Amino acid sequence: MLIWLKDASQFQTDSDEAVTLFIDKIITCQKPVDNADLLNLVDRQVHRHSYTCCKNTSSKCRFNYPQPPMKQTMILYPLDEDTPEKEIKIRRDNWKSIQGYLDESKEGEDISFDQLLMNLTITEENYLHAISSSINTPTVFLKRNPYELRINNYSPACLCMES
Repeated sequence: MLIWLKDASQFQTDSDEAVTLFIDKIITCQKPVDNADLLNLVDRQVHRHSYTCCKNTSSKCRFNYPQPPMKQTMILYPLDEDTPEKEIKIRRDNWKSIQGYLDESKEGEDISFDQLLMNLTITEENYLHAISSSINTPTVFLKRNPYELRINNYSPACLCMES
């Protein structure tokens, strides 16, 4: 569903910080704990892999689910065209490791974002570079705790930004 909001921050017009602050006002990936009706609705927004996930691709999920946990909502950009091939390979290998870890993680496993990075033996900067290697267009990644991997793994968990 596409909607327009009055006075919304605009990508590439306003700063990335202003855009992500606006997004955080209206979208969340937090699982409601005190509202059973809302929890039931959220549970309907969980991505469950099906045959369409691997259609025309060798990856487990062509929609890149589960989405990676993020310390804060951010707009990430694809790697620069002048990034050295060796660096691209390292970043893509890191992304494969991250995806493997996320695929194998237990739903509801209560770890912090920093603990996730420790488990992956990767710095936050390299984590973000790895994610950037997996995208082709500027993309919003919502703040998401590691234990909420399966929450809202359907749209709008990942918003692609039109240039």
